[in-house]
Amino acid sequence: MSSDAAQSSTLPYPTRFSWAMRLFLGLFLFNMLFRSFSVLYPWQDWADELDLTTMPRRLPTRAELAALPWRADTPQSNSIRGELRRTLDSLGDFVKPWPEASARQRIHSWADGGKWALAWTSTRLGFLEGLVGVNQEWPMFSPSVSRYKLIPRARLVYADGSEQIVRGKCDPADLTCYSHWWEEKILDYELKVAPGGESKAEDNFGYCNVLQHRYPHNDQGAKLKTIYLFIVRIEHPPPGVDARAWLTVQSGPPPQQIYPDFYEFDVAQGRSRILQRSYDK
Repeated sequence: MSSDAAQSSTLPYPTRFSWAMRLFLGLFLFNMLFRSFSVLYPWQDWADELDLTTMPRRLPTRAELAALPWRADTPQSNSIRGELRRTLDSLGDFVKPWPEASARQRIHSWADGGKWALAWTSTRLGFLEGLVGVNQEWPMFSPSVSRYKLIPRARLVYADGSEQIVRGKCDPADLTCYSHWWEEKILDYELKVAPGGESKAEDNFGYCNVLQHRYPHNDQGAKLKTIYLFIVRIEHPPPGVDARAWLTVQSGPPPQQIYPDFYEFDVAQGRSRILQRSYDK
């Protein structure tokens, strides 16, 4: 007994987490809880309303880098470094915890300030989650179940006048028979494509940039000219109906659930424009 007591008295006292680990766990728990419940509020609409920057300036595409002006006495690498510096500068502005100039002009009350604070926190945490690949915005905390889903599609127009409709992984041809194994990351970026203001412009531009590399020519060899994005609405089966028959009809879907183009991307110029910001659903 005495030897056991002596041994137990020499055991080290359990150590607590270091302050660095406490800070990390505190921020992690705050992010998880805040982002999970932020889905209850339309902070995306508030970001557009207050002209809030939702992402830093993106890096230039290869086509934009190739189009940078340069002179014989100035290496093109200087122009490329300038573009990278502008992106880094925008990252510094992005993390500043006070309203930018465009947002300050639209904040006129405490309610507007509250909208800005919630939208700013949600977008900044969402950016960090995107960097590490862990999305904490859980739709299961929504106030009710959804009755429909808005799905993006692309219409590709080629130089010979032909067109091709591109449906993503999130838009199966047969809603009664499909699977999404090992496609979560693809679904993550496809479902971000949607009408909106500047808060959606970067998502839509990035998706069009992917499409222009996947479908540069049609079967006849004609070059891709223009990409149009549009939305279709898939209605979920209501209670008491034949779900299979309902989803068979929705696989189209019906013409009245296909909305006009909301985004145009000029492949040759690498430029885009917003055609419509929202729809009446």
